[in-house]
Amino acid sequence: GVYPATFEAAHGQMIAEKMGLKTLEEPDFVLVDQMFEVLQLAETDMTVFFRCLADVSGEGVLTDAIMPAFYTSPTDETLAAWTGWLERYLERVSDSPGDQRRSRMNAFNPWFVLRNYLAQEAIEAAEQGDLSRVELLLDAARRPYDVDPDRPELGGKRPDWARDKPGCSTLSCSS
Repeated sequence: GVYPATFEAAHGQMIAEKMGLKTLEEPDFVLVDQMFEVLQLAETDMTVFFRCLADVSGEGVLTDAIMPAFYTSPTDETLAAWTGWLERYLERVSDSPGDQRRSRMNAFNPWFVLRNYLAQEAIEAAEQGDLSRVELLLDAARRPYDVDPDRPELGGKRPDWARDKPGCSTLSCSS
């Protein structure tokens, strides 16, 4: 039908843009599948991962650029799997200069996303009459692709304390 074909085309274009590819060609499907397989080897923040992927270059240790996306230190086996995938990825994007690829990816992959723990902090502060966190989040949401060096926590992964706090990571059915 029309819907599956339309969805598949839009999803493919979205993945291409997240990865810094102009288009998703038939051979890229294997690269995408492998990326999602390797992403499952260690708990990874997807938003941070795609921003970090934009910084991967052929210089130094390939995995250094993506390390901020992991919640715990990946095993040597996981790092080896990532190194192999990143080598294939860099070969695929070799026709695109690093700065251009980084700019395209950062224009598509947001630095800021409204995370549950940030919203919960803002709610708790607002309940005490302090709307500054709400205003901060609203301002960040207006410019989700712009890095705010004064507020690095807005573009980072979920802190450990928020993993199990109700309203931060675990949501009820009524959320």
